Amino acid sequence: MRIDVHNHSLPEPYVGRLLGMDTAVGLESDGDRLYMRHKWSGTASVAAGNRIPVNRGFTDVDEKLRI
Repeated sequence: MRIDVHNHSLPEPYVGRLLGMDTAVGLESDGDRLYMRHKWSGTASVAAGNRIPVNRGFTDVDEKLRI
């Protein structure tokens, strides 16, 4: 059993708002793919300019529970 104690959730209305904002950690789209992007390093494990693919589990609760 896995217990996710650092769970990301991005409801669709929030995704739309983040795509239009210039923030330190935000979202960008590339075609039909979403990426979380980091403007600058916040921790040793997150490098500036890092783009992390956002899977359906971030935006779809049923998919998150399935995973």
